[in-house]
This record gives sequence, C-alpha cells and structure tokens, in this order.
Amino acid sequence: MITFSLMLFVAACGQQEQTSETPTEKNWYDALPRASWAKLKSISTNQNWFEIYQLSPDTYAIYEPNQWQEVISYLLIGTDRALLVDTGMGIGDLKAVIDQLTDLPITVINTHTHYDHVGSNHQFDIIYGRDTDFTKNNALGHPHADFVSMQSGEPVNSVGIDTIWKDLPDGFELDQYHSKPFSIDKYIENGEKIDLGNRTIEIIFIPGHTPDSIALLDRGHKYLLTGDSFYLAPIYVRGEETNFEDYLNSTKIMADLENAVDFVLGAHNETMQESTYLKSLFETASKVYKPDQPYEQGNGTREYKSDGFSILVKDIQ
Repeated sequence: MITFSLMLFVAACGQQEQTSETPTEKNWYDALPRASWAKLKSISTNQNWFEIYQLSPDTYAIYEPNQWQEVISYLLIGTDRALLVDTGMGIGDLKAVIDQLTDLPITVINTHTHYDHVGSNHQFDIIYGRDTDFTKNNALGHPHADFVSMQSGEPVNSVGIDTIWKDLPDGFELDQYHSKPFSIDKYIENGEKIDLGNRTIEIIFIPGHTPDSIALLDRGHKYLLTGDSFYLAPIYVRGEETNFEDYLNSTKIMADLENAVDFVLGAHNETMQESTYLKSLFETASKVYKPDQPYEQGNGTREYKSDGFSILVKDIQ
C-alpha cells in the first residue's frame, strides 16, 4: 500500500461509515440504541465494550456500539471449528469474549483490511486473507500518528474521545490507539469453501470498496456477510483505494445471490437485513455517473440515495 497522508488514511479506513461526515457534526449516538437489536437475543459476557447477539444457535453478532462506527463482527460456529469474521476496532478484549462463546479452534477472516475490521487480529493464531498488496501492507499495522490529522491548525484524532459514547475498557489508552500488526497464515481464493464441520462458508471476491473486499455466503443458514460493501448507511466508494467499476460489478454478483439468502449481514450499525436490498443495491449502483440521474453534491463527492442506504463516490467534472 502506498503511504497515505494522515488525512487520506483516515478517509480510507471508513471513519465516515455512518450517517454523517464526522462524528462531531451531530450527536451520532442520538440514533442509539437502534431498535432492530432489541429483536435479537442478547448474550451476557461480563464486559461492557461489546454487545453480543445470537442470530441462530451457532451464529453470533459482536457489536461495538460505544464507538461511532458501530462495527459488527460475526462468529460462525460449526461442529469442528469456528470462523470469526472481522475483529473490530481492537479496543475491547475480543478474544476473551470469543472464548466465552466457543471452545472450538478459531479461524479469522476479514471482509477487508481497513483498521476497524482487523483491530483484534493480533489476538488470534490463524488468519486467512487475500493475496493483495493492500492486505499485506495493512497487516503491517499503523502507528497512532496515522490516525491524527491537522484541521484548522489543530490535531484531530480520528479515534479520539469525541468518537466514544460510553466508557472505554479499563486500562485502554485512547491517545495511544494504533493498528497492531498481524500475520496471514493462508491466502484465500475466489469460490473457495471453508468447512467448519456441518457448515460450509463460501468465499466470494467483491472488490470495489477496497481491493481485498470479500463476501461470505452461508447457504445453509441463508446468510450473506457483506462487510462494508453493503449496510444500511452511506456506503463509501470514494477513497484512494476504491474502484467504482469493480464495485458495480460486485453489486451485480451480490444481487445474483438474492434468492440464495434470506438475510444480509453487514459490518456496521445493524444486522439481519432482508436480501431484497441486494437488488436495490445493484440498481442504485447502476445509476451512478449516468446522465440525468439525481444525486446530492458533496465536497468532491456525489451521493446517490436509495431506501435506507446511499452510495458515495468521487465527483467527476
């Protein structure tokens, strides 16, 4: 990965994956608690950073509502081993939570390697990833300085106290936050199947949001895990590492899976969305940059809106 300027790194890593450009434009936590989580079974794990919800007897959503990105990781359990999909911000002790949910061997796989999805990778022994330069360079980690940019002559920490709603875990120093390095044990292939024991997860490459973005298809449970390629909020395809043409192709791949799944499990804000959104996602992406299609002009961006989500892309002249 090229060396980002501080501002570009912050933008690239998904800090905008909410309904506002920065966490201080609004009280982002005014939307919390999100009503949809109350419909799911909550699991107590005797800590106060993660909220754990049981989606099925062998599937858990691991939600971080105390930080404004509201990251969601997922634990998929088979009879032989478990797959941990993303590892969040790296603020709480994720491994301690996982150890309470299963004693099976854990394999980590990331929907992509932005910092808010690999934060606790270093806690686990087996990590699968894509064979891309973007993945390999993010695996090297990022120092605290990469999360600080200058605005109006003052340093602004993109993972600073203004991004936190509730108390941090004991002993965690936010002013020293950094993305820790991790090792990739196995490079995955498009279409590869991961056998967890009576549960098979298919890997689908869906680049666009990042070069290494993937979806995970669980045909048995009729779930599609989409990472940051779909969730109910603005979807960012405007960073230096994004590619809209790739993203458009990826939305078609996801839309073609609509009848194979019942629910889409995104990586921010809310989970278990109806699979009909996949068709809407492709239809919305197909309108981007087309003449006579309405959009909202931003600061160097265009936002194409649909019901419950939008797609943000670079402006073109």
